[in-house]
Amino acid sequence: MSKRITWKPVHYDEMSKDMIVYIKRRDGSNSYVDFDENFHTISGRFPENIKHMYQLADGFKDDKDGMIAYMKQFKRWIREFFAQSKMIYGTGLLYTAGYSHTHSVMSIFKQLTNPKLYDFIEHPNSNESEYIEKNNNGGLQFCDPQICESYSYDFKNHFGTCLIDKAFYISAKCGKEIILHKMPSYDELYMGYGYLHVKITCSNPDIKKLISFSPNNIYTDIVIMFVYELKKKMNIKMELVQDGKPNCYKYDQEDLIQTRDIFLNHYVKLSELKTKHPTNKLFKRCLSSIWGTLTQKNHLTRTEEQCIEQELDFDYYNAEWIIKDVCYNNDGSEYYELINSQKPYLHNLARIKAYLSSYSRIKTARVALKKLDKVLRIHTDSITFSEQFTYKGITGLVEEKKTSGMIEWKNVNVYTKIDDEIV
Repeated sequence: MSKRITWKPVHYDEMSKDMIVYIKRRDGSNSYVDFDENFHTISGRFPENIKHMYQLADGFKDDKDGMIAYMKQFKRWIREFFAQSKMIYGTGLLYTAGYSHTHSVMSIFKQLTNPKLYDFIEHPNSNESEYIEKNNNGGLQFCDPQICESYSYDFKNHFGTCLIDKAFYISAKCGKEIILHKMPSYDELYMGYGYLHVKITCSNPDIKKLISFSPNNIYTDIVIMFVYELKKKMNIKMELVQDGKPNCYKYDQEDLIQTRDIFLNHYVKLSELKTKHPTNKLFKRCLSSIWGTLTQKNHLTRTEEQCIEQELDFDYYNAEWIIKDVCYNNDGSEYYELINSQKPYLHNLARIKAYLSSYSRIKTARVALKKLDKVLRIHTDSITFSEQFTYKGITGLVEEKKTSGMIEWKNVNVYTKIDDEIV
């Protein structure tokens, strides 16, 4: 007979008494529920004593009862997060170490990840960020509108599993702009080229199920390698843009590193906690939102008067804060979106941005290739066929019930499940 394990009481103080749950209203006012579950509506700024502000999550109504219900649930999730991690790993994970959901996602990452694994990575500079942003950084999207019996499959934690894939690499350092005089071969690209300025054309309509085109004609080397694989089958043409300007942002092969070691502990422990507590939405948030958190821009929104008042060095060129866009409020007043020229992203791991989106699209496209003529819809990590698909041998791919059955597809985001309401 095995010995029964008993847990000692877990003592902790993981709650922040100044925390609130809030929502911004369209009229400019703010509603929030404080720690003691009192409901408030204010105009203007929040009281200065409030430091931890968490936006109301989806699935809860934005009225008094809905916001109080979320605060109750939120506090239970925070306690569960801390207590369960302390019992399993010996150290409690503090969600409230962050001052917002985004800060908390980053804080949990830091609590779970040895900084020596990523501190040495160089921050992307402004030159590199131009290539990152000109790449298509969205998910693979496709829909063939029709009414059809549908069979959907979904990659579990798509981006998270990509980050711990042994084949996923990024550069630890910035690269440099160069001018190429001929298109690199597949084998040359395998050595690591970074970004290329290439015009890709294809008349085969099925290409939309496999590639997301960049309006700027900027692609990562791994996308170009995938295009090489498809070139003969899909009759694709590739042309290196040669206009006298740099057409490649090249990394040094010696600087390429796997991200697996960086993200593995974070992924494994949060996945285990999520499995034990599937209704706790904080575990899923920390798993699925980390890539977006790490790729945040280092930006400000300021009026011209605020820039002058705060003595910011700002201009369209050659300044600490570069004006990337001129925006307008509903009342017509003007403000700037500013990006820091020396450090365009908040975190050094922002270099994953373009490569992660590229890698994940290719991963989805390889599934589509197995029954390309039967593909009905692709939505980032989800793919739907018009007939059943043998998915057992594909790591991370599972059946997705929500978008399976008799469905009228209208576009990628809008569909009607027969006998159900519009989703």
